[in-house]
Amino acid sequence: MNETEETPPQIYRRVLASIPWRILRGTRPVIAIKECCDDWNRYNDRKWYLEEPEWLDQERWLWINAWVAGAAELSAYYLQDATPEWALEPRRFLKKPFAGEYLSFTNTRKLNLVETPFPFRRRLIFAGATIQRPVGMTLAEQTRRERKFWKRSPR
Repeated sequence: MNETEETPPQIYRRVLASIPWRILRGTRPVIAIKECCDDWNRYNDRKWYLEEPEWLDQERWLWINAWVAGAAELSAYYLQDATPEWALEPRRFLKKPFAGEYLSFTNTRKLNLVETPFPFRRRLIFAGATIQRPVGMTLAEQTRRERKFWKRSPR
């Protein structure tokens, strides 16, 4: 996307591709992520992760590039869909761990390390369970799907 282009992804629907777009235009990352996740939790639509987000070049935003890829992989898993190819690109994996403002206290840090889903952990992002499983999916069903999914998933 061109920096001067003012049309947001999906006409400003809160899809993953809108997160970098909003951050570049002044929205705090935590707000952009939360509002986008609220829409995922409400609609569980595969359109949420299909569009490839704009790449953020600045080093301070590299974690956002990895976070949206992890979110796309986890969302695809929840819908039993294939992970988008853009989310598996090597550049979307961090080289050093990122915890950000999520892990400011010792007891919270331990809990977030345990609760962080695998697609984020393998990208070295430790932020706890930021994306909920789809409405109606029980914890038992999630666990069953996870075992099946991660057995066939590349590591």
